[in-house]
Amino acid sequence: MDLVKYNSQFENLISKYQIKYGDKALVVYMLRLQLLSELFKGLILRESEETKHLFDKQYIAIQKNMTGLKIANENKPKPVRHYLKNYEVLEFSHEYFANHYRNQMSRFLNDIIILTPINIKQFAVGKWYLYVYGSNGSLTIYDKAFMPLEMLSGRDGFPTHPMIGFKTNLEVLCAGELFIAKDFQNNLGIIINNKSGHYTPSNRQLEFTANRISHQFKIPDKNVYQLAYM
Repeated sequence: MDLVKYNSQFENLISKYQIKYGDKALVVYMLRLQLLSELFKGLILRESEETKHLFDKQYIAIQKNMTGLKIANENKPKPVRHYLKNYEVLEFSHEYFANHYRNQMSRFLNDIIILTPINIKQFAVGKWYLYVYGSNGSLTIYDKAFMPLEMLSGRDGFPTHPMIGFKTNLEVLCAGELFIAKDFQNNLGIIINNKSGHYTPSNRQLEFTANRISHQFKIPDKNVYQLAYM
């Protein structure tokens, strides 16, 4: 892919939607995230000064775009926050889960995967996953990769974050979306966010989790990027 041409085309498209709907519109954010994703994949595959410049410019722009962006919660119960070995843990309501989500689990359970340093590379396809980072230090994803524009119409067909966190007793350190890419030598790169209306993890929890994943999966710091929503 010619990333310079791709970047130029997307910037023109973003500009049109900004004029029509404003800079904080969801479609503008999704377009930026789509572009950022492709640039990051290109950066990990074949790093160059030009690609790095395009990516950094978009990374700064999308962080500004995210300020004030609303995350749907739909009056769901707030998670209980408590501490375990100085870590802030978020625990979703077991009662709410039992009443609203447990009977749906059979649809998704086989595709809820705990990642390890061995199997993570097979999921590094240059797309996003829903994830939770459990209080036990496990990184769990739902194995249905997506790109941002595919989610404009909503998350139908995807489990909620508490459903992904079922394997860690609904207790997580962070939850959101995770982009995983790799180069031709299987070196990994990730973009991670805390976009979860059920768990609403703090930016501090996102930073902590990004650092833990970087260490756990031996991902160089320069290949780890965070997008903070809270």
